[in-house]
Amino acid sequence: EDCDFTKYFSKGCAPGSEVGSPFCAQCKGSGKPVGDEDSCKARSEEQYYGYAGAFRCLVEGAGDVAFIKHTIVPES
Repeated sequence: EDCDFTKYFSKGCAPGSEVGSPFCAQCKGSGKPVGDEDSCKARSEEQYYGYAGAFRCLVEGAGDVAFIKHTIVPES
């Protein structure tokens, strides 16, 4: 069965999602001022990628929910 997350979240950053989808809307990319090809890519160049990136997204106010390991907060 397919779970439509857009019923619960209108937009967000889920690196690896289809570019142009609501789940790439909040992604930050690498921070390059021009020609940022890394936005929403499932790799470390996307600043909101991985557990640490998800936590960064919360801290920077770009998101309201993050799925992280319990060890991320003390490490950050």
